[in-house]
Amino acid sequence: RVQMRFKVVPKGQIFFGIECPWVDTPSSHIGAVVKRAVSRAVGDDFYSSWGDNPEGLAPGQEAEPTTFAMPLWAMDQFHVADPGQEPSLTGSLDDIGVRRTDGVAAYTRAMSAMLREVSVDKIYTFAFWGPSRFVDVINWQFRGLIPGLQCDFSKLTGDPPLHTVLYELQAESGS
Repeated sequence: RVQMRFKVVPKGQIFFGIECPWVDTPSSHIGAVVKRAVSRAVGDDFYSSWGDNPEGLAPGQEAEPTTFAMPLWAMDQFHVADPGQEPSLTGSLDDIGVRRTDGVAAYTRAMSAMLREVSVDKIYTFAFWGPSRFVDVINWQFRGLIPGLQCDFSKLTGDPPLHTVLYELQAESGS
């Protein structure tokens, strides 16, 4: 669950995701399984990178963190509210906003309309629960990607915490 207010109205495509510190020698097999699972769910419209080893960069050069980002439409639920009317993130969101599980076509139309009308004067609440059957955040493990296999999440992300991020992909300027 994430709740936010935009500082500026985005003009490009919006992506949400996670970032974490660079992890030495991530498991390529586990990473490939995760990428295939995500690709089956959202297509190829996502970005992932193991990031840059900060020790191998020139002084002053910025290291790309380990990153995984998907288009905002991959969220499972969203709600738009006036300030002070937003739902509590610690309570139930069962009857709040628009949910993908209520119908993909209706959800897609509602998400498209919301993205056309993004405002700096509204509070946006997003929920992403689809991967919860595969990620046990309490025990920091992947479960169920491969039947019967459990994997320490730290092999991909390092130790907690992860940082939730939002990116705007600017449209290329044509010439």
